[in-house]
Amino acid sequence: QWQVFLLWGHSAGVEFGAAEPLFQRDPAFYVFTLPWLKFLQGWLFSTLVGVTFLTAIAHLFWGGIRPQARTWAERVVPATRAHLSVLLGVIMLIKAWGYYLGRFDLLTSRRGVVQGASYTDVNAQLPALNFLIIAAVICAVLFFANIVRQRWALPIIAVIVLGAVSVLLGTAYPAFVQRFRVTP
Repeated sequence: QWQVFLLWGHSAGVEFGAAEPLFQRDPAFYVFTLPWLKFLQGWLFSTLVGVTFLTAIAHLFWGGIRPQARTWAERVVPATRAHLSVLLGVIMLIKAWGYYLGRFDLLTSRRGVVQGASYTDVNAQLPALNFLIIAAVICAVLFFANIVRQRWALPIIAVIVLGAVSVLLGTAYPAFVQRFRVTP
């Protein structure tokens, strides 16, 4: 992605002169900055997921995670729990950033008759993405709180709820609005 990086790196002060109406951003943001931010977010997310997976395996081999322990509290050493909680919390923050950047993709949506932000995108998908940003930040806070609280139940339930809400609000609700509010 060196070309995307160079476009972003040399675009300081470049403006096209007219802001788009939905987010009040100059089109230069969508041409130069947004592709780099989306690449950076995707790279950070995938890298941290891989690092977290490898870290969990390393903790398993070195005794930080003990599946043979009698109680749930003894299965993960507090230092391991803190380490994994920080990594998972940062992953949730990067996911929230991904939802934030995903809002800008609504301007090039192909959901309607023409390419661009349709009624469904503006009135269903955009509020859903805003809600998902807040939900992902709450999940991150719960993972960071897990460092002190040392209970996995609440962060895991929050991630499951985030996944369910992501499917319902991110996919099902916009499809419902498109089918029953726009199509008739």
